[in-house]
Amino acid sequence: DAGASKLTRTGTMMGTPSFAAPEQLQSAKHVDGRADLYSAGVILYRMLSGSFPFDDSSYERMLIAIVMHARRPLGEAAPHLPPALCRVVDRAVARDPDARYQSAAAFQAALRQTLRGAGWAGVSQQRVPTAPFIDMTPLNQT
Repeated sequence: DAGASKLTRTGTMMGTPSFAAPEQLQSAKHVDGRADLYSAGVILYRMLSGSFPFDDSSYERMLIAIVMHARRPLGEAAPHLPPALCRVVDRAVARDPDARYQSAAAFQAALRQTLRGAGWAGVSQQRVPTAPFIDMTPLNQT
């Protein structure tokens, strides 16, 4: 339909560049599920260090850095973290998709094994406190 508005077009990149895998910035032809694992790795990197693997005030320089430059290892950005955990996250954000975890299950297994080894086995099992329930049902107006 010529009159229909399209939000995306074939061959265009969508998303936040800070979380985009290098292959997403180069060509959509070579993107697979490992790009999502890269993004999950960036989220973990950010949560653990407070910074992005590639952080630049210039949008263009950041895109170039993601594709071409060496990333700051997580252990340098957050030296307080266990080295084994840093290795897991660094592998997830490897530039080469073949160097990353090949599946979400493999990434999850590596994280679980690392957290158990660091004595954090029960962290994911703990119950997170929730806010009290507030009844939002409108009162009868008579």
